[in-house]
Amino acid sequence: MQGKVAVEEHFAIPETSFSRYSSGYWQEIGRRLADFHGERLELMDKAGIEIAVLSLNSSAVQGIADAAKARDVARKANDALAEAVRKRPDRFAGLAALPMQDPDEAAREL
Repeated sequence: MQGKVAVEEHFAIPETSFSRYSSGYWQEIGRRLADFHGERLELMDKAGIEIAVLSLNSSAVQGIADAAKARDVARKANDALAEAVRKRPDRFAGLAALPMQDPDEAAREL
């Protein structure tokens, strides 16, 4: 390891995937964003990245107008992120997704 830290590396959950796009390019991106412990770790090793700070893909929670749905997606994303970090705290850290459509809920989620 070269001790590199990659900041704001994206991940996706099914609710924020690129499945709405039909091209092979977006399908490949979606597959890679959903991967935490397989190819992502292999590519990190090849690049000398010791730790990746993960954050939810764009536009994700910010792009959801409905506050209740934004809260749900943020919670699911943060739970998935927490599980990935829990499994490999030596390789991953995370930035929470916050449903800013509802500031009180965003504070609770944080």
